[in-house]
Amino acid sequence: MSAKDQPEKAGNAPKHVEQPVEPNDATVSATKENTDRIATGDAIIHRNMLWSAGAGVLPFPLFDMLALTGVQLKTISELCEVYETPFRQELFRPLVTSLIGTLGGSFAGEVVGSSIAKLVPGIGHLLGTASMSATFAGVTYAVGHLFRDHFEAGGTAADFNPLRFKDSFKAKVQEGMAKVKSAVPAL
Repeated sequence: MSAKDQPEKAGNAPKHVEQPVEPNDATVSATKENTDRIATGDAIIHRNMLWSAGAGVLPFPLFDMLALTGVQLKTISELCEVYETPFRQELFRPLVTSLIGTLGGSFAGEVVGSSIAKLVPGIGHLLGTASMSATFAGVTYAVGHLFRDHFEAGGTAADFNPLRFKDSFKAKVQEGMAKVKSAVPAL
């Protein structure tokens, strides 16, 4: 039997060489559309980070947290418009609550403590407000980025699993807080 007639062995299989794909009008258009959506999503997230920081200034404990939830739902609603994903508050509210819950008890304690510190006149109010503003902006940054990335990948509210994002959510909160603190050194 000649080498040509022998069956191919695993090690002798011809190797498939992928040819580079030339971009066509459809792929260029899709890439531009993705870039535009991401840029629009970033603008939505940035604007709502500022609203969240403002919610941290509210002088009434716990009312500030209600305002934060409203801003986060607004952020997600606006992202849903960009990604043509249906928005239903009753679906997204528990997802946001679950995401924030993944931060753990120590984080919740810090938030509640900062909120209550605002009741102390003078330095307590200043420290509580600064802490809450940075934290709220960081949380909104994280929520916005996780949902933007999830929607960009074709996800919906139905297949969003907050536990899957636990570690990346914590990292995004810290990243968002750092961005706010670098932009506003007083925080």
